[in-house]
Amino acid sequence: MAISSDDRGSHPQTRRQRRTIPLYLLFALLLAGQAAGFTEWTPRFPSQPQLPQQPISQRTSELAKGKLLVADRNLLDPNFAETVVLLIDYTADGAMGVIINRPTTVALSELFPDSKALQRRSERVYIGGPVGRTQLLLLVQSPHHHEGAHKIFGDVYASGSRALLQQLAAETTPGERFRAYIGYAGWAPGQLDQEVTRGDWHILPATAALIFDTPPEAVWPELIRQGTVEWAKAPTAAEER
Repeated sequence: MAISSDDRGSHPQTRRQRRTIPLYLLFALLLAGQAAGFTEWTPRFPSQPQLPQQPISQRTSELAKGKLLVADRNLLDPNFAETVVLLIDYTADGAMGVIINRPTTVALSELFPDSKALQRRSERVYIGGPVGRTQLLLLVQSPHHHEGAHKIFGDVYASGSRALLQQLAAETTPGERFRAYIGYAGWAPGQLDQEVTRGDWHILPATAALIFDTPPEAVWPELIRQGTVEWAKAPTAAEER
């Protein structure tokens, strides 16, 4: 992950450009997904050599499924600048997550023109990350468990099942809602831990409201403001050593 020491706060126009997904790239991804039939989500950890094990710090000890990764202001990688990532898996084999605050202007119904149920809905597609961009991932808030869904926290589940997507689109159940993402984020063993120790990410608990209620463009600024004091009090990597 490329990190720069540039002060992004002094370049608002550059920052806005980094957050924008070029339309030609977006439609290329969508067309690729349509041609591939948007395969069901089969997550794989990046096949990279395992990084040297680092001492467990106060920061990395908080990493777990269901936590939010909030990008630091100085994280300039265009794949992750000003993003908030929901961790959907974190094990010794690596970590996976989905970016929750990068919506597109494309309606989910456009990806599945043959689905009558989806034609009646207005949900937009989100860019979930740079990995598996011909795969569709759902985050679902539901009072009950659906077959093919994996619990992330509370009543929030992740699924790559197209059958579940059709079911959710066709039925309106009180307290149930979903969002659809193209792709996800993945880290090799030890990679995310190093990025957190370096200060690229800040860790906060996830809530369904942040995923489903807060406007996407407000998620990152809100969490940055809320966490500034808390993070300022946390020991730095140098202090922990």
